[in-house]
Amino acid sequence: MARTISVIYDEIVAEMATMSSLNSFQPNVHSAQTFLTELTSSSKVAIWKSFLWVVAFALWVNEVLLDKHKEEIELRAREIIAGTPSWYRDQCLLFQYGSALQWINNRFQYSAIDETKQVIKRAAVVEGAGQVRLKVAKLSGDTPVPLSTSEFNAFLQYMAQVKLAGTDLTIISNPSDTLKIRYDVVYDPLVLTETGELINTPGTYPVYDVINEFIGNLPFNGVLNLTQLTDAIQQVEGVVDPTLVSAWAKFGSLPYSLINKNYQADAGHMVIDPANPLTSTINYINV
Repeated sequence: MARTISVIYDEIVAEMATMSSLNSFQPNVHSAQTFLTELTSSSKVAIWKSFLWVVAFALWVNEVLLDKHKEEIELRAREIIAGTPSWYRDQCLLFQYGSALQWINNRFQYSAIDETKQVIKRAAVVEGAGQVRLKVAKLSGDTPVPLSTSEFNAFLQYMAQVKLAGTDLTIISNPSDTLKIRYDVVYDPLVLTETGELINTPGTYPVYDVINEFIGNLPFNGVLNLTQLTDAIQQVEGVVDPTLVSAWAKFGSLPYSLINKNYQADAGHMVIDPANPLTSTINYINV
């Protein structure tokens, strides 16, 4: 941002004050404000100060022009289609179900933004093997869920129009990947029951809660790290020692596969398999 003329003037005066070779030529300590009050003076010192003001003015004009140029460059940068992963993600989130695209400023876009029609609330872009893979989901409450068939078909047509020519897109909007997670949990019987229920808060099962919260709080297309999950369980009140027995994951109709350390959901989101609930996969062991 451009400095004011007064600020530039005062900085010049301050810099000159550090130059001992100019001591005999400098007037008494002054500032832009004192210069302006002496503007009509005819003394040689006042004329010398006027030269400084002219220089400060020229510098100010240059800085204003640079600011203007920067604004124009930034505006142009926003208008140019970059085709980066972040750009594709933005296009996913801009999709409006039920709105027609218009050819505006040499590209397809909406004539008006209507956030009530922006059904996609989660999106991720993955590059690889010459392909751009888009994962998208809407929300049911706070839970990612796939687009409906009609929403998905409309989104396919939308992306076909806004994407860069020649880009090979693969678009998915699928149900959550499912997990089977088994733990042996050594617990403190003074705090938890043999079923993992908090003695002081009946109906609360903190190990189940922390596992579901940990998975639910992963960013869209985030990575499940089993070491971090075990650390989270370790912090649960009444837990003495959690040991991971096994973890498995699957998506679609494929069979379960073993998770060694990390897992990234094919759909971009994951849940505990309802057919393998934590109540049947967490084994509580008395301390």
